[in-house]
Amino acid sequence: MKTLVLTAWTENMRAVVEVTAATKKEYAHRHGYEFANILLEPKPNEYPAWAKVGVLFEILPTVDRLLWIDADSFITNPEISLEKIPHIPGFTASRDWGVDAALHDFSTAGLILTPHALPIVELALKKTHWANVPLW
Repeated sequence: MKTLVLTAWTENMRAVVEVTAATKKEYAHRHGYEFANILLEPKPNEYPAWAKVGVLFEILPTVDRLLWIDADSFITNPEISLEKIPHIPGFTASRDWGVDAALHDFSTAGLILTPHALPIVELALKKTHWANVPLW
């Protein structure tokens, strides 16, 4: 099974990524997963985080499973493999713990996806009115 640990970032995040990417790379290596760390070019009139949706849509068909971790997030317990994290084929997200988050709001900072999630990722890509909104 091809599993990819993926993060992507823009130049303004370089100092953060120098710290966080090492934990992701080590995690991937420890569990026999691949790791990709992608530098994105910002697009005019698009909030940088929106590029995540396009990256997921492009890469997801090439893997069996993908762990997306935002550039400003890091692995705190590398002992826990993806096999030990409850997830479903398709799209599994962590809960959003923001002060304004409702019970069913989810965070896109950490996602486990399989190719079964392609329809939802493609649907999100079509929601271009979110492209320049910080917290979509």
